[in-house]
Amino acid sequence: MKKEVIEGDRATQIKLVILLSIFISILVVAVPLSEKYEQIRKADNVEELRESINLLLIFLPVEAVILGCLAVLSIYFGFQIIKHGRWPLDGMRVIYRRKVRRGKYASAMWIGLKLIAALFIFEVCLKLYKWYLIFKVYKVLTWMDL
Repeated sequence: MKKEVIEGDRATQIKLVILLSIFISILVVAVPLSEKYEQIRKADNVEELRESINLLLIFLPVEAVILGCLAVLSIYFGFQIIKHGRWPLDGMRVIYRRKVRRGKYASAMWIGLKLIAALFIFEVCLKLYKWYLIFKVYKVLTWMDL
């Protein structure tokens, strides 16, 4: 039986690096903002609190959208693995040379993708809840005219 192999693609490697750098840069900005928000909230400095709230109101929905798209993509690939019974899928470009997996290996990939999608959906819920709480604080600050 001949082993099926899919060759790696340089353009896909570059696209993956660009997407990961965008996502990591958003995380690098948003995580310190969240920590700064917690420190400022305890210190009762209203001006800095308002600045960090304004930035978090922008970055948290962006993070939620990116994580939501990754969850949808994971679910889509999971259903495609079930449908075709192999990984990587037909016509899929990969970043390095891969052997086509079938049977229990494809099932393991399907289960892994479903778990990753669940993790991403949980993260989206957390980001949206955090955004909701910060939006409530913003409304109180504007109502008090601080």
